[in-house]
Amino acid sequence: MALAEMDVLGLKLLDSLRRPVAQISPAIEAPVSFLALGDDGNLGMYFSDGHDKKFGPTYEALGFCELPLACGLRGVCSAAGKCGDFSAYGVRPRRRTAAIMSATRRPSPTSTTWR
Repeated sequence: MALAEMDVLGLKLLDSLRRPVAQISPAIEAPVSFLALGDDGNLGMYFSDGHDKKFGPTYEALGFCELPLACGLRGVCSAAGKCGDFSAYGVRPRRRTAAIMSATRRPSPTSTTWR
């Protein structure tokens, strides 16, 4: 894929010669108004709902459990799309991260290179 193009029918993915590679169509029959990258990292297509005067999602690229950190750092996402704690699965993550130690290197007295 080299290019992406959006129109009211959805998102078209094109190669470098502008030939269609894939088409992502909205889940409901409504003209697509815009694409947006959400604060959760999900790419979505949205339409204008004239009745409610709001924008509504018509397509989201990833399901909830496919999103990075959907359930936080210590959570696990179930097949039902619900978050749980690792401890329910017998895993207890460490509470603190280990400190990182750094060592300085000194030049060799007989060489100009570092060891």
